[in-house]
Amino acid sequence: MTEIKDGSKPTSSSFWRKIYSAIWIIGLSILAITTVEALVNRGVTSRMAISMGLLSAFSFKIYMRKRKESGVVKTSWIIASLALVYLFALGIAGLVYNRNVSACTEYNTNPDHAIEACSAVIRVAGERSNDGSLALARRGAAYFINKQYELSLQDSNHAIQYNPNNFLAFITRGGSHAEARQYDEALQDFDAVKTSHLVSNNPSLLSMLLALQAAVYFDKGMDDKAFSNIDESFRLNPNSSYAYMFRGLHTVTAGEFDKSIPDLDQAIRFDPSDAVSFQWRGVAKLYSGDLKAALSDFEKSQQLDSSDGNKALWLHLSHVRLKQEDQQELERNATLIPHRRWPLPVLQMYTLFTSQPENPLD
Repeated sequence: MTEIKDGSKPTSSSFWRKIYSAIWIIGLSILAITTVEALVNRGVTSRMAISMGLLSAFSFKIYMRKRKESGVVKTSWIIASLALVYLFALGIAGLVYNRNVSACTEYNTNPDHAIEACSAVIRVAGERSNDGSLALARRGAAYFINKQYELSLQDSNHAIQYNPNNFLAFITRGGSHAEARQYDEALQDFDAVKTSHLVSNNPSLLSMLLALQAAVYFDKGMDDKAFSNIDESFRLNPNSSYAYMFRGLHTVTAGEFDKSIPDLDQAIRFDPSDAVSFQWRGVAKLYSGDLKAALSDFEKSQQLDSSDGNKALWLHLSHVRLKQEDQQELERNATLIPHRRWPLPVLQMYTLFTSQPENPLD
């Protein structure tokens, strides 16, 4: 009951009670708005939700302490408390969602984890949302890196369907087409990206796409067109690791090992994290007779990408050529290859028959 002094003015206690009540009402209003925003954006506003939840909790605590004198517990307070708990739960869900969004972007460095994270984002956001279509493209890229080309193609198709401007999905789909030797479809996808406003005004991205197309032209046997693309790629970006790498790969497969090594040197110089360039420079050095240098490149390639069994095989072959024992290393590297990924069965059979156990069936 409000106390009155001189018949008109409320006491200090009554005044602060009204202030606390106002803060609590404001907190509840922000709580409702934040909850709606968090639901609409599917967790994107989780930090805001938590901060507003703390404000509401603070005001609620003070308000309950001031109302304790009356001994009355209103139903509205209970409902508000449950709403507050719901908000915190929503905030936690938002943090998990944001963590999955972040992990989904790591498709290039940790594809297996990215596939799980992207799948979680898609389940929450839906394929048709902006976050969902981006997650589809990124999961498609992760599948591509894992050499699961059919799954990659499926995700890329859906991502393009929901967002025709998603150039990552076009690039990934082009790569999947190229791996399936559907070269014309691959070139069409790369052309679609080249004509987009985002890429056409970005020399580095355009240079990369020209190099990717050059790789397809090499596979088609159209070397003149491929070298023309490589030259244009270098014109746009003289430091293009992609152009150096694909030209180096072509000369390696053509048996021109001495010619390929300088290109792969440059590819590694501009991208020291490229396991493929280390692998193929190692191949060139191996066939050129520089066995120790080849071993060093294969070791670096294996270190950068232990999930590719081809790199483990080349490393083993270099040890064999140097007459070095590497049985334990070979077995260890075989365990690093994801299940069912080629050439894991080859490595497993090889380690089985070369280890010579007392009982091969154990």
